[in-house]
Amino acid sequence: MDKLMRNLSWRVKLLVLFTLVLGASLLFQLFYVLPTIRNWEAELAQVHQEEIARNIARELDTDLLQIKNILTRIAERTEFRNMDIADQQTTMVQHTEISLRVSSLSVMDAEGWFVSSTMDDLSMHTGESYADRLYFTVPFEQGQVYFAAPRFYSQAGIVGTSVGVPIESETGERVGVLIGGMRLNELVENVTDYPLEEEQVAFLVDREGTVIAHSGVDLFALEEGPLSLDYSDRPLVQAIMDGDMGRAGEHDYEGEPYFGTYAILESNGWGVVVETPMHTILARSEALAGQLLAANTALFGAALAVSLVFTQQITAKREQAEKALRESEERFRTVADFTHDWEYWVGTDGNHLYVSPSCERITGYRTGEFLQDPELLTAIIHPDDRAMFVNHHHEVLETGGVLLIDFRIITRSGDERWIGHVCQPVYSSDGRRLGLRGSNRDITERKQAEERIAHLNAVLRAIRNVNQLITREKDRDRLLQGACESLIETRGYHNAWIALLDEDGKVMTTVEAGLGEDFSALVEQLKRGELTACGRNALAQQDVVVVKDPLSTCTNCPLAAKCGGRGAMTVRLQHGGKVYGLLAVSVTAGFVADEEEHSLLKEIAGDIALALHTIGLEEGRKRAEEALRISEAVLDAFFRESPVGMNLIDDQLRYVRVNRLAQERILLSLEEIVGKPIHEVVPEFAGEIVPGLRRVLETGQPELGIEVSGELPSKPGVTTHWLSYHFPITMPDGRIWGIGVIANDITERKRAEEALRESEEKYRTILENIEDGYFEVDIAGNFTFFNDSLCKLLGYPKDELMGMNNRGYMDDEDARKVYQAFNTVYRTRKPAEVFDWEVIRKDGTKRFVEASVSLIRDPTGEPVGFRGVVRDITERKRAEEALKEYSERLEEMVEERTAQLQAQYTHLDAILRSTTDGIIVTDRQGEIIQANPVANTWLTKTLSPEDAGLLQEAVQSIARQACAEETGFSGKNPVSLLELTGLDLELRAAPISEPGVEEAAAAVVAIHDISELKALDRMKSRFVTNVSHELRTPVTTIKLYAYLMRRKPEKREQYLDTLAQEADHLAGLVEGILQISRIDAGRLDMNPQPTPLNELTEMAIISHQALAQERGLTLEHHPAEPGPLALVDPEPLMQVLNNLVENGIYYTPEGGKVLVSTGKEEAEGRVWATMTVADTGMGIPEEELPHTFERFFRGEKPWLMQISGTGLGLAIVKEIVELHGGRVTVESQVDVGATFTVWLPLAG
Repeated sequence: MDKLMRNLSWRVKLLVLFTLVLGASLLFQLFYVLPTIRNWEAELAQVHQEEIARNIARELDTDLLQIKNILTRIAERTEFRNMDIADQQTTMVQHTEISLRVSSLSVMDAEGWFVSSTMDDLSMHTGESYADRLYFTVPFEQGQVYFAAPRFYSQAGIVGTSVGVPIESETGERVGVLIGGMRLNELVENVTDYPLEEEQVAFLVDREGTVIAHSGVDLFALEEGPLSLDYSDRPLVQAIMDGDMGRAGEHDYEGEPYFGTYAILESNGWGVVVETPMHTILARSEALAGQLLAANTALFGAALAVSLVFTQQITAKREQAEKALRESEERFRTVADFTHDWEYWVGTDGNHLYVSPSCERITGYRTGEFLQDPELLTAIIHPDDRAMFVNHHHEVLETGGVLLIDFRIITRSGDERWIGHVCQPVYSSDGRRLGLRGSNRDITERKQAEERIAHLNAVLRAIRNVNQLITREKDRDRLLQGACESLIETRGYHNAWIALLDEDGKVMTTVEAGLGEDFSALVEQLKRGELTACGRNALAQQDVVVVKDPLSTCTNCPLAAKCGGRGAMTVRLQHGGKVYGLLAVSVTAGFVADEEEHSLLKEIAGDIALALHTIGLEEGRKRAEEALRISEAVLDAFFRESPVGMNLIDDQLRYVRVNRLAQERILLSLEEIVGKPIHEVVPEFAGEIVPGLRRVLETGQPELGIEVSGELPSKPGVTTHWLSYHFPITMPDGRIWGIGVIANDITERKRAEEALRESEEKYRTILENIEDGYFEVDIAGNFTFFNDSLCKLLGYPKDELMGMNNRGYMDDEDARKVYQAFNTVYRTRKPAEVFDWEVIRKDGTKRFVEASVSLIRDPTGEPVGFRGVVRDITERKRAEEALKEYSERLEEMVEERTAQLQAQYTHLDAILRSTTDGIIVTDRQGEIIQANPVANTWLTKTLSPEDAGLLQEAVQSIARQACAEETGFSGKNPVSLLELTGLDLELRAAPISEPGVEEAAAAVVAIHDISELKALDRMKSRFVTNVSHELRTPVTTIKLYAYLMRRKPEKREQYLDTLAQEADHLAGLVEGILQISRIDAGRLDMNPQPTPLNELTEMAIISHQALAQERGLTLEHHPAEPGPLALVDPEPLMQVLNNLVENGIYYTPEGGKVLVSTGKEEAEGRVWATMTVADTGMGIPEEELPHTFERFFRGEKPWLMQISGTGLGLAIVKEIVELHGGRVTVESQVDVGATFTVWLPLAG
């Protein structure tokens, strides 16, 4: 073999080597290059499919969120929060009639029972509770919106689902669940109609893996139904069911490999899957693999054939072998020359050994140029990528690995292209490196596609963010602000602003992002009605207005200065022919000419305008709902409170609704009436009214004024009459829904008519029997009617008197008097008051008469005569003369008595004003009629409004009690006590009766101030509590030590010291009590004299220093210089100082401090000398401060800590200081300390 190899020519050896290299290249392409390209294609497919899945999911989420928001808003209405079934039904019917997506609405109560629904078959669901169903438990127990598994409704031919929303009361308690039936046909169309590539499919599955929509399968054509396709066994669907958000990859379905991705719907967990067959994705790479395999196989076959031929004839036909080798090389070169990629080989010296012709198509440079200039390849690489290329090349040469990178080149024409570069070293059979082999593929289109996809993704993100904002945000200002901020965040715009305009072009609202204070200048300009040039152009056209250089173009825009080096785009916000305003953005120069940016901005502007339109519709809807609610409330109130009985009856003659009055007449509950037929509710009237109601249903004509009589359940034994009005209730389609019935009770009118008839009969009887004369005359004064008494009065028979004028029976003067009276009645239309005149009887005698006259009117109201009553007053006239004389005498007597009463009243008023008690006079109901000054001051000035009200209530109560007891309930006058803020009162009441009247007509209430008595009582209690304890303790100690002295005489001296201390303590207690007594009795002698306060405080410090040290305290003295000179008695004032210092020591814990100081302070318009004792003790609670200086008062904390004391020390301090004409004040904070200040008059 070695001999054979030695005999082979160099050409044969080269051919063998080339065959081996070719084989290695084939393996490299098959096992590295092609898998890499395949992975690229798979990654591109994944990106593209994920975007499709997200787009479909986003559209579906938008629809589902709208349904969720609709149901949530319904559930928040008052009638649902209050579980008002009747109002719920009305609202749900109205909503389902206008809704395009909600097919039905139902309400379940807190127990899972259906209580109202728009479904016709509700009765089928009311026989059991559905509290165990997920569409109830998830919303009610977890408070979440629940989307049920889809169902196919074969009769309607639709796919639908149920959506459960919790209903919460005003307090936040869940009271039920609102179930909405949702049509899914539109969602199905969003999937099936989405534009997909060839052989690509998309489908929607629920959380159980059931296919709801499929772009490649007509689900409605399936024999088992549109929801019969189950994909739960597929890996991607299983990931959706598990809630996994990030899986994608290859899967085999029925032997066919697919590459799939998916997106999960945020609203309900359903998933959108997009799949593409792998043969479609890899079609390009597989075609390339076929080409490479064919070319390499051809080359390899040719080389192998030549190799075999040469082997057989190696010794005989050397020349033929060389010729065949040349032909083989030529064929190999031909294959490489026709390769689509730019292939090249570089020798160890760095020169190109071969460059395929494709280099000219890709770079513009010819093959010879690369062969002549080894640095040309590096030179045309983009400057930003050149260092990377060189570094990677060096790495390949050093490591012997394979280089796989992407870089840019600059072609001969100056264009920029992307190159996918593969490079690896080539070695000989003995391991020597022969050079490098490289392959360059033009991937510009792929890179542009990737950049395009990235750009589209960014655009879609911007649209998605704005759409999500539109879906979520219902506030106009927050929507606009969020849109501006989203554009800056997702698109990288420099700034954005929106201005809303009214119909006249005036600015209503402005928002901005990225401008800050610079925006205010533009706002002011817009408010003046001055639009920018781009704004005017945008309002005049539908397209986006693009300004490439605002700085030089927009001279009247305040924002132009901020746009240096940038462009601007402006578009109007328009929807449905209505322009809402302007949207403007500042962008980089590269975006200005991008048509997709123009489309994006226009689409977002349209979305914002749509959102503004939707918000306007929502606001209009809310206004309409509010108007409808008010209208319904008014109609409901009108129906409910109508003073006539009102009923609504359906076409089956069943009660649908009755008002309050009708219900009261029937004496049944609403549950016993509504839904029941007439013959069950009012059987006693059914036979009388049902035929008429049927006629109304048959003819459609109302029946009015039907009189019905009978006994109502509410009034047994009493016949009731009413007028009934029956009228049809017709629907818009002409169908008679039912009947409205109005029943007006005319029982009282019937009784009035009967009473009128009886009255007329009585009237005639009275006229015939009364002694007074009754007459009727015409306008001229001629008699037209009169009774017998008038004939007797005038002495004329009836036939002579009929038609006689009034002048026939009186003289001229009385005739004028009568005429004037009648004329006044005629003019004023008012009856004349009684007037008198003298008549002349037929026999010539005269009688005095008095008359009252009124008009007689015809049916139109016009006067036709007069009527009147005449009475003979002759005897009364005579009596009046006698009475006149008596009245004059009586007036004299009244004047005398009035003077006497006035004197008594003056005395009584003086008593009431001078008394210190309050005196109040009330009526029988306790209402105040009169109050003396003391009581009036309490009620109107002294007391707070709340206490004054309590006093009035107490007065009213005791006055009523006194009046009631007067009638016999008790023999004592009532007494009550009333405790008010700072005032204790005792109330005593007595009735005031009039002579001859059993019931009291009024009451007098005496109010006595017992505040001092109460205070004394409290003081006594504190005295007994505190002093008895303080006295008992030393007495007990004295007894104990006396006993010990008898038992142990040897310790007598020790016990005597203790006895002496307790005796001194007891003497001090008694002295304190005696001193209070001396102060109260005024026996405390005072001898004021100019006294330096510094000397007194210094003495107090010295005398108490030992006690302070014994208790571990610091006693400090801070006198003022010069010290104040006060006009005081030194001895009692020293007692004041000792009491305050000892208090500070006793109530300050160990380690504390007591500070004594003097000074001058100004208060109440004068200067005072002051002594201050401040400690760091336990302090006084705020609520105890008002009682600090009360006698025998001790705070709760000292009492609990059993600190010795009687509660007299501070009271003595206050009394002594006030005897000096001064005052003492205290300031304190718990656990911080207390400060007592004594204010004394200055000497001189």
